[in-house]
Amino acid sequence: MTSATFNAKGTSNPSFKIHKSGPTLYQGADPALVTDPKEGDLYVKVGDDSFTFQYQSGHWQETGKVKLGTQTLRGQNNVNVSSNEYVYYGKTVNSSAQRLSLDGVGSEFVIPLLTSGQYQISVIGSSLDHNHHVAMTVKGLYVNLVPGKGQVLGSAAQEVMYQTDEAMTADVVVTNTRLVSSFSVVVSGLPGTEIMWSAFIHTTTVTGIA
Repeated sequence: MTSATFNAKGTSNPSFKIHKSGPTLYQGADPALVTDPKEGDLYVKVGDDSFTFQYQSGHWQETGKVKLGTQTLRGQNNVNVSSNEYVYYGKTVNSSAQRLSLDGVGSEFVIPLLTSGQYQISVIGSSLDHNHHVAMTVKGLYVNLVPGKGQVLGSAAQEVMYQTDEAMTADVVVTNTRLVSSFSVVVSGLPGTEIMWSAFIHTTTVTGIA
């Protein structure tokens, strides 16, 4: 209990053992610096290219990379598979199409080059007068294989759970500005009606598919 308490508070040691018979957890710049690793030991590589490793069959094996909002797994063929979560917000005041933005601050997430990704979006729209509502999902596939040439492939699959007016709808486009491709969610509202929109986006992306 004492060791666990000290480790929870923080330690100046670069490693500590998990339980008396458990693996040792290391951290540092390179797992190769560990002098006597044991089967099952864990290593957290810190820095610009942070990864976790486990010592298996006499070698340190990469087990993955985790960032806030993103989980990335890197294979031996330099192909990265990541799962990402985003939230877009915005509003419409008429029937004109309007792009939502990442966290409501006017930006969108940029699609990495040499990427293919599946997206699934839960869209909710509600008018301020409480008379108009929509709840729907939008699913599809996007690619970005050439700089500035990202695109959505085919037509998105849409499922409407609730909709007071068929004009209230959402779709996905890839916006290309110079050599940058951004993921855009476009919604359409109603004339003379202020509608607040939220889009919860989940993507599964494969990067490095040259």
